[in-house]
Amino acid sequence: MEHSNYPSIKAALPRLLSLLDRNPSSPSYGCFDKDYWHFKTKDFASSAEQMSVLTLALLYKNKFNDNEFFENPVCLQWIKAGIRFLGNIQHEDGSFDEWYPNERGWAGPTSYIVYCLSETFHLLKDDLAADKNVLRDILYSASLHLSRRDESDVLANHIAITLAALASIQNIFADQIFTDAYEKFRGYFLDHTLDEGWSLEYDGLDVGYNLASISFLSRIPWINTDRTLCDYIKKSFGFLKFFCFPGGAFGGNLGSRHTLHFYPFATKFWAAHNEDALLMENWRLNNIDSDNHVETQDQDDHYIHYRMWEYLQADLIVSDAKACSIQMPYEQAPFSYDLPQSGISIQKTEKHYLVMNRLRGGSFRLFDCQAKKELLSDSGYLVKVKNKVFTSLHSGLSQVRGFLKSHSQFTETKNPYFTPFKNIAFRGLMMTIGANHYSAYLLKRMIRKLLIVGDKPVAIELNRSLEFKDNHLLIKDELKKSKSIKVDQAWGWGEFEPRYVPQSRYYRMNSSRLTACEIESHFINELNENDVVQIERSLEL
Repeated sequence: MEHSNYPSIKAALPRLLSLLDRNPSSPSYGCFDKDYWHFKTKDFASSAEQMSVLTLALLYKNKFNDNEFFENPVCLQWIKAGIRFLGNIQHEDGSFDEWYPNERGWAGPTSYIVYCLSETFHLLKDDLAADKNVLRDILYSASLHLSRRDESDVLANHIAITLAALASIQNIFADQIFTDAYEKFRGYFLDHTLDEGWSLEYDGLDVGYNLASISFLSRIPWINTDRTLCDYIKKSFGFLKFFCFPGGAFGGNLGSRHTLHFYPFATKFWAAHNEDALLMENWRLNNIDSDNHVETQDQDDHYIHYRMWEYLQADLIVSDAKACSIQMPYEQAPFSYDLPQSGISIQKTEKHYLVMNRLRGGSFRLFDCQAKKELLSDSGYLVKVKNKVFTSLHSGLSQVRGFLKSHSQFTETKNPYFTPFKNIAFRGLMMTIGANHYSAYLLKRMIRKLLIVGDKPVAIELNRSLEFKDNHLLIKDELKKSKSIKVDQAWGWGEFEPRYVPQSRYYRMNSSRLTACEIESHFINELNENDVVQIERSLEL
């Protein structure tokens, strides 16, 4: 089954190019961060948005159907301007900023930028003239920064894009330091993969970023001869197919970063070599127009720069169309399947498909396979105690209690906001202490802990069990708390996303129907009076 991603790319191009400063007399000519150069709502330009240089390079060099940018000299000038602007905002240590001044990011954004620029170099080295040397200087300095890892948390997709970047630049610079760095990070990546076919994202499995990891690894030139990585990718496809749902939904609240986005380069690249990859690619193409599928045009302005080149590179892969001899799990005969490392329980009945993550607060998704409709997406509970909100949706403090059974402890959610005073103080801190590379690294660790990890537990617990019985799904929840806690409000029975993840929270057309609601007051009263409440729901199927 052959299908082009280019129509959706073309539809999004006016939006992408509207983000680019195309005025050659402007000091910010070539900048893709419109909040900086046009709206003036930011005091620095995000380097990550310069990744669209690769998108333009792919359009310039490839004759996609009805592509006005093919060998277009104006397009080439925009590419050169984008490269020069990126060189102007690069730090002396080779790093770049994405979210705040003096961030000096490692994989995000520097690895992404190195990969995009090195691929641009390979595509346009005969077209760039004097800018070729500018590009080489940017790449060499940035690649040296990559060889010094400075992230304390484990995000496998960051290691994977770093491997892709280091592999790509080895065709530009014959420097042993980059070869050694590649081997070091390859070992680090494999150390954080699990036998089920997934890799760690903070404190557990994340479906979207797991597919991102194998998509990035698939760009390594010698990937087909690397048996260890190939074996992992094969297992990963066999794992990820369970999260391709009826009607085009993918991933979601079952993962540690609740991502929904799909990376087509991986499935397109491996479709001719791996039947699970072919199965997922065919599923993607069959659902490409689904309201549940997050596509290029659905991305935020910041993340559209991350995704356009992914889809264009996937389009350049030539693969023979062929039928697949296996079915999606939700199309198969009834079965039960348990994946203990990830905590995933899967129950397929004659008509329904249920996937539960017991190590993420018992979150689950339920689908009607015949109608290809999501019936319920349940993330557990949010409870408000005084001025703080706690959630059962946490990967680090949940336990497996059996098939379709889980126990989780509530942790505090994080939702800080800037005030004018906080913003001034933060900027002052980053412009002074953050000017030092090591200090910037320590500050970044503190920021991640504040926003994402290091959740504080509270003495509230959830025991959950699910069971199919007499054409119903029975959901049995037991909420328990200590006597010293008084719950003011609670929400549940639907979908929510409490963890801060930039590339997430995309609206799907059925999101309003699946969103969590406020729990009835009599349940809250019983919980406060008895320190325990039983909540049983029965969903007719």
